Amino acid sequence: MRHRRLARERAVQFLFQYDLNPPGNPDEAIDKFWASQTTAAIDEEKNPASWGESKELPPPTTEDNAVRLFGEKLIRGVLDQMEELDNI
Repeated sequence: MRHRRLARERAVQFLFQYDLNPPGNPDEAIDKFWASQTTAAIDEEKNPASWGESKELPPPTTEDNAVRLFGEKLIRGVLDQMEELDNI
């Protein structure tokens, strides 16, 4: 269940970013976040194209999709209950 651990990690990362810099549109912020968290996007960041070339990133992998599916449930659950959680 590696993808569940990764999903929890990504959810915490997003929620930390959200708390420090709340976006105007949470849905758009979530989409941008997940696009930056795919295996291909992370690989591109670590191994950028040279000479100003841009590489077209392949679609998300099955694991990327599984991580997003579980992680987004966690993120949206926290966002929906944010006021109640902040009062704890």
